[in-house]
Amino acid sequence: MRNKKHLAVWIVCVLYAGTPNLGAQTTPPCRSNITAPACGTSLAIYPPLNGQNAFSNGQDQGTGCSCAGGASYQCVEYVKRFYSNVLGVDTRGWSGNADQYFATAPGKALIAFSNPNTTPPSPNDILVFQGDTYGHVSIVTEVTQTQVTVIEQNWSPNGTAILQITLAGGLYTVQPRGKYKVLGWLRVPSTLQLSFSRMDFPTAFFPVSVTAGDFNADGKPDLAIVTTGDFNNDGILDLAVASGSRVVSILLGKGDGTFFPKTDFPAGGQVTAVVSGDFNNDGNADLAVVNTSASTISVLLGKGDGTFLPHVDVATGSFPISVVVADFNKDGKLDLATANVLSATVLLGRGDGSFGSRLDLAAGSAFASITSADVNGDGKPDLALEAAGAVVFLLGNGDGTFGSPHPFSFATTASEVGSDHSIAVGDFNRDGKPDVVALATLLTGPSMIILLGNGDGTWGLSRAL
Repeated sequence: MRNKKHLAVWIVCVLYAGTPNLGAQTTPPCRSNITAPACGTSLAIYPPLNGQNAFSNGQDQGTGCSCAGGASYQCVEYVKRFYSNVLGVDTRGWSGNADQYFATAPGKALIAFSNPNTTPPSPNDILVFQGDTYGHVSIVTEVTQTQVTVIEQNWSPNGTAILQITLAGGLYTVQPRGKYKVLGWLRVPSTLQLSFSRMDFPTAFFPVSVTAGDFNADGKPDLAIVTTGDFNNDGILDLAVASGSRVVSILLGKGDGTFFPKTDFPAGGQVTAVVSGDFNNDGNADLAVVNTSASTISVLLGKGDGTFLPHVDVATGSFPISVVVADFNKDGKLDLATANVLSATVLLGRGDGSFGSRLDLAAGSAFASITSADVNGDGKPDLALEAAGAVVFLLGNGDGTFGSPHPFSFATTASEVGSDHSIAVGDFNRDGKPDVVALATLLTGPSMIILLGNGDGTWGLSRAL
């Protein structure tokens, strides 16, 4: 399974009022010969969240009928619930039988890829079948070079199926499923992959982090393996690179997506992470550099011309890995927090480039990354740290102190726990509540874990890649 891209699907069952008519269900017989669990049984092929998953349509599996006398266990309703509750798409206006979904994709604001196509299906896509009065739709969960796995309602007794996919002449073809041919696959535009043009610029040794910014002033986000800031006050984004050696590399931007040759500035140890902020309130961008081997942070105050004063080192907990900037005590001065091997450290800024006594928070795990956001909606910045197979939340009190750790495990079994990499916060399902994305290499393979926030410090779980 290591060579597969995984997506475990969890669905919250919400039936909208005024569910569209799926067509007159008069095709006899209403019973099928598929042996299936009783009507309404949860098909827990994938680990469900709060007991929610696809549901059995009983002995009406594979027919145009519904064992409940309504639409709740039809394939189209499963697809609507998935897109609504997992991807945050308003599906209340998605009408029509399954076989009509491909033709009506533009009205649903979906991108349609006809079968065969130069673009293969991806996890989260809707696979559309045609072959009888009603057709069928299902959700893609895995794609390999030879197979497409789907999860579905009202088709198979266990809620999942595997189809064959071939590549010939540059075209991907999903093979028929008995008498049912695959019309194609549908995708939300926001889930389309972004493309970037790559340009390499030398740094010192081994860069270890990534960031985004508009480096060529074209209004489109670009990627760089660094942190950003306008270090020489020319209105153009520059780069600061955590090099993996004992220096931090500065590359001043030209404004066209390219950069001048690097300038290295010494730090106090092996540099594994770097952030930018104005720590002494002089209007110039400064740097805070994590020195893992020395268990310190080096603060480099910017001069505003792309150069920096010599580093001043501040002690942290043992072996810091990652750092984040925020105002944890709401005094208008930037503070720092680090993820250490077995703890987190908070350093409250004095506003003059120096920091007060450190506060070490015992969090009980080996951490690799840290970020900050108000995850419970109380207006106070919180911390989120990624550990092996879990995210640990520390809720802020607004005075620079934090509550007890709240771990959220995304490794569903002990055999999944692997190594962790990076964590970030954003509103990924567009519901106005902060979500968390964590990149990890589980023993089952690489994964992108998304924790969908409820806005009160509790979370749902989704998984991709």
